[in-house]
Amino acid sequence: MKKVINRFGLLFLLTMSIVACVFQKGDELSNDDPEECVCNSYVDDSIGEDFPAYIWPEGLKYYYAFDKKRYLNEVPNKIVLSFDEKCFSTIEQYLKKSDQIVSLDFQINHYSCICIVITAKGTDTNAVIDELRKQAGIKSVYPVYVLTDSPGSAENYMTDELVVQFRAGSSSTISEMHKKYHVTVKKITEIYQLLSVPVNVDVMGVANAYQESGLVLFSHPNKLSLVVQNR
Repeated sequence: MKKVINRFGLLFLLTMSIVACVFQKGDELSNDDPEECVCNSYVDDSIGEDFPAYIWPEGLKYYYAFDKKRYLNEVPNKIVLSFDEKCFSTIEQYLKKSDQIVSLDFQINHYSCICIVITAKGTDTNAVIDELRKQAGIKSVYPVYVLTDSPGSAENYMTDELVVQFRAGSSSTISEMHKKYHVTVKKITEIYQLLSVPVNVDVMGVANAYQESGLVLFSHPNKLSLVVQNR
């Protein structure tokens, strides 16, 4: 009987030790610091002078629809930003604290994390954009655009992505182009490649550079069509 009790006691102690280890491990996991929202708002030092800057030169902005330039006008007091989803809380808190912002509309899905920002009338939109670009987790910030020749057309929401279809026979230069403009290849299909530019690099400038290279059939920003709800 004593042997049975001793064995039971030994088994009990062993079980409790295992349970204690599991709870201790659980505490270690739960006490881990959450993944830090790291600010990536920099441009690689290796980028040359020919690399398109974020700030456009004075004049009309445009992108290519195949070989045709489509000129754009800014929508007053309206900004679109894309961001890293893990930084959502940090970005939301920052935006809500700003007295220059009157409306936010977050659009988060499997494909993108976007926020449409409406600023107060009289606000210096460019100054707001400059400040947003410094925030942790921000990938891109742009004014919202409409086509110059179709002011009543749908709004254009730019992100950090562009879509490119290379001409047949240009495969040897594709990797060179990607390296030159520091893009990341996010998706490759039989028809196109989906690319993203470095943080706060002008996606239209990069897309236009690809188009003007003569190596592509089309190259344009991956513009979004969103259902906007003011909040």
